[in-house]
Amino acid sequence: MAHKESVQNEDLKEQLGGRNFFWNVSSSVGYTCTNKPADVLLVQFFLNRWLADYKEDLPDWKPLVPDGKFGGKTWRMIKNYQGWRGWPVNDGAVGTTNGTRLYTPKQGKVYTILLMNCDYNADHPQWFDDIRMDPMVPVELTNILSGPMPDLG
Repeated sequence: MAHKESVQNEDLKEQLGGRNFFWNVSSSVGYTCTNKPADVLLVQFFLNRWLADYKEDLPDWKPLVPDGKFGGKTWRMIKNYQGWRGWPVNDGAVGTTNGTRLYTPKQGKVYTILLMNCDYNADHPQWFDDIRMDPMVPVELTNILSGPMPDLG
């Protein structure tokens, strides 16, 4: 399930503006992955928020229906995001990480979920601590994340 994960890497902490946590998926999202609905919803939320923030640069891209289901449109948007950012592996998947490193061990690329967090924190620091406060968060994701958030600070 989508959750807060503690940061245990100084480079990552610096990229997150000194934050002690990031929003993580519990299992990978992508083709041949587990695709837990809560994890897919978190990824869809980050993608839609990114698209809304950069819509002038990306006029032909359409937001996803935040339904927690992984399919071709979510895959395509992940690939678009990865290609636009240029730093992660452009494979259409969002892998989980434990917060101990910024880069993937095989390819030496930044984890997509970490870039999503860095982009979100840079553009919306007022909501990063509790993304449930963001007006664009789907109700379903808010319900999944309901209850007190752990203090990882």
